[in-house]
Amino acid sequence: MSMFLNTLTPKFYVALTGTSSLISGLILIFEWWYFRKYGTSFIEQVSVSHLRPLLGGVDNNSSNNSNSSNGDSDSNRQSVSECKVWR
Repeated sequence: MSMFLNTLTPKFYVALTGTSSLISGLILIFEWWYFRKYGTSFIEQVSVSHLRPLLGGVDNNSSNNSNSSNGDSDSNRQSVSECKVWR
């Protein structure tokens, strides 16, 4: 393994750094565009709607069905835990 690492040239590290910077920049531009268009972060939207149920989070369908009879607009907010931002 160390022999493989010793054979890597500085060009490899420059290419690796440049490629990761390019990909990060594209993700940043896409996030900015998505936020300007839809008002929410794409990564946050995907994590809340797809990853949270897989990780044992609150199931939005079951909580919305139980709260739909009272007509509160806060029923959707109760299913997602709040996050406070310090400024």
